[in-house]
Amino acid sequence: MIMINVALDAMGMAVILTLLMGALLSGQKRERKGRFFVALLILTMVQQLSDILNWLFEGKPELSSALFWVNFLIFICGPITALVFFHYTLSLIAAEPNRYRKGSRIAMAFCVLWIGLNVLNVFNNMFYGVNAAGSYYRGPVYILEHVYHFVVILVSTVLALGCRKLPPRQKLALLTYALLPFAALLFQVWFYGLSSLTYCALTLSMQLIYITVHLSNVAQLERQGKELSLTRQAYQQTLYDAETDDLTGLLKRKVFVQKVEKYLAGQRDNGCAMWMIDIDRFKSVNDELGHAVGDEVLAAVAHKLVMLLPEDALVARYGGDEFCAFLPQVTLEELYHTLQSALTALYFPCGNGSREVMVSVSLGAAYAPAEKSIACLELFRQADEALYTSKKKGRNQYSLKEL
Repeated sequence: MIMINVALDAMGMAVILTLLMGALLSGQKRERKGRFFVALLILTMVQQLSDILNWLFEGKPELSSALFWVNFLIFICGPITALVFFHYTLSLIAAEPNRYRKGSRIAMAFCVLWIGLNVLNVFNNMFYGVNAAGSYYRGPVYILEHVYHFVVILVSTVLALGCRKLPPRQKLALLTYALLPFAALLFQVWFYGLSSLTYCALTLSMQLIYITVHLSNVAQLERQGKELSLTRQAYQQTLYDAETDDLTGLLKRKVFVQKVEKYLAGQRDNGCAMWMIDIDRFKSVNDELGHAVGDEVLAAVAHKLVMLLPEDALVARYGGDEFCAFLPQVTLEELYHTLQSALTALYFPCGNGSREVMVSVSLGAAYAPAEKSIACLELFRQADEALYTSKKKGRNQYSLKEL
């Protein structure tokens, strides 16, 4: 009989521990009802552990003191469990604690009373005690504590059953918690020695509550998380569309200017450069080969610019066949090297067959050293003048103005 009780309690503890891990890992402690449910699980597990120790210490006089304190722990947990369940039920029906303040105070007062009586029991054994043979005995007063426990849980369940918002499956789970353990308790009266049945009934009730209340809650949180993720993606897509050019995927001019102004307003520890890029004879490409080839040329130039320039560079479509780029951290020597590489990279064939065209660009750049304070508009103007110089000199080349 002892090993049967120990085995049943141990299995119950394993289930409760699993439910507890599930509740904690799913983040349910962030919610009020989740915190109360975790407290119920912990209290149930403590009682099951106490019952195991109770059976292992029973009939061993040398462990009589330990047996007494194990029973003390069981009877302390009882009224606390009832009180926690009362507030857990209020959290499920979304009731304000103030609305049931009077009932809560009564339940708490009785809880304090039973805890106080358990403390007094240490001195007079009016609840329970351990005899010389190492066996515990219980006085008639302890039955009153079970009555209190049952009444509080039953009242809590009646409140839940009267709540229209609570789904029927959740009401059924709470009703199971209210009735099943006490049915098992009554069964012990006729078949003494199977105290683990009460805790098995508690474990089963906890599983039903977890499945009907908290798993559905996790599923709801997952749905809300997915909806939030979709909303965030939609927002990011809208932001991307507002900031980038549809054809090339580069920044729009307005956004580009804002980012450059923000950078130039701060403290710089290196030189920076502004580029203006114009595709040579682009109008004739559109006129002779069509806008589809023209769009292909624009997209190809944009892609090559992004691949060519450093990761921290800003690249934008300035308008039509013009592009601009801003290099925030560059030395004069690096700038010369990058401009030469750009001319080479941006001289390439685009299209195919009779619709192929050789693409080239004209580049104008303005360089501002670290000690030079300059506004974005002035940097643009200087780069644009350098671009005009490149076109005037015959295109497919670059010009650089040092400020």
